[in-house]
Amino acid sequence: MKNKFVLNFWHALLLLIGIRAVYIVIYVIIGMLFKTSYKTDPFQISLEYVSILLYIPFIFWFAKKSDTNIKDSFFVPDLSTVIKMIVVVVLAQTIVLSPLSHFDIFFESLKNSKLRILGATIRPLFPLLDLRMILIVPIIEELFFRGLVLKNFLKKYSPVYAIVLSSLLFGVYHLNIDTLIFHISLGIIFGILYYKTNSLILVMLAHIIWNGFTFFKYEYIELDLASSILHFLVYLTALISFVFLLIKMKHPTTSLSKKLT
Repeated sequence: MKNKFVLNFWHALLLLIGIRAVYIVIYVIIGMLFKTSYKTDPFQISLEYVSILLYIPFIFWFAKKSDTNIKDSFFVPDLSTVIKMIVVVVLAQTIVLSPLSHFDIFFESLKNSKLRILGATIRPLFPLLDLRMILIVPIIEELFFRGLVLKNFLKKYSPVYAIVLSSLLFGVYHLNIDTLIFHISLGIIFGILYYKTNSLILVMLAHIIWNGFTFFKYEYIELDLASSILHFLVYLTALISFVFLLIKMKHPTTSLSKKLT
């Protein structure tokens, strides 16, 4: 009997490199064939959509190859879990987004005793491109990084190791050294949510909410504080609440075993 193929870290890394290589080759070929229209906005938007949709055949081919049943994670958890997830995302925006993706602004706000939370200054919305980032990208990325990569890693590695390794790949995938730590941290959050609930629908929703929050905020919310101590207490409260909620999310196998006993 043939042994089942289990996707490991190096397989996943090679898969990412392969997809990126295909992406670059397509851009080069299209740029050579359609020089006149290549730089127009509609053409660029079409390329962006095609590039992210390229992941789908790779995902399902490797899922079949590794005997990974992605469909069994397509369920909506109970309402309390969904509410906890939303609160986790909001808290994570407070304790992760500003400090890890905008070091300079965050520490400047510490010196000025002003709390900066929830997002960044962004360009005016461009609906077609932003629809891709808010809706399409989170779904494809979760299918790939949690539905395929993390699901396979959990067969081969311990949960902590599997989540960290898949998050490392998630960070590398974004090709931005300035936000590497931020994207790894974000990958860990989504990885824990998936591990705790086994629901891709929930994690996709969390990712969509995250991207939506980030895109629809034009400026940081600023709260004038009396001192840096109060600033620290706000972050500490958010962090404790965040960790507490993640702990309270029961792993599906734990909940099932309790019901059976």
